[in-house]
Amino acid sequence: MAADDFIGQLKVLGYEVTMADQYALFPFCVPIGRLIRQEVRLGLFAPADFPLTPPPGPHVSPRIDHPHGACHASHLGPDWVYWSRPFPGWSASTRDVRAYMAHVRRLFEQL
Repeated sequence: MAADDFIGQLKVLGYEVTMADQYALFPFCVPIGRLIRQEVRLGLFAPADFPLTPPPGPHVSPRIDHPHGACHASHLGPDWVYWSRPFPGWSASTRDVRAYMAHVRRLFEQL
């Protein structure tokens, strides 16, 4: 049920979500930074206990390394990279998808 809420909130924000296992996959137009207006795909783990737990970090395709490191092979496939960039201060946030996507935007701003 909590994962369904996570996906529902993504859809309310206008994302066209498909599921692969427990991952919400969707196109994302980068809103800021050096990749502004480029479209990538994001893969976000939909936690079964959301909103208690946020997704651990985004999977990004095509493979784009994050300048702060913590980039790993993604089990979503060779065209994906996992950014191990957890949401800092989740417990103090609104604990919703809008807050998580603001975190994702900040990560792209750092590129």
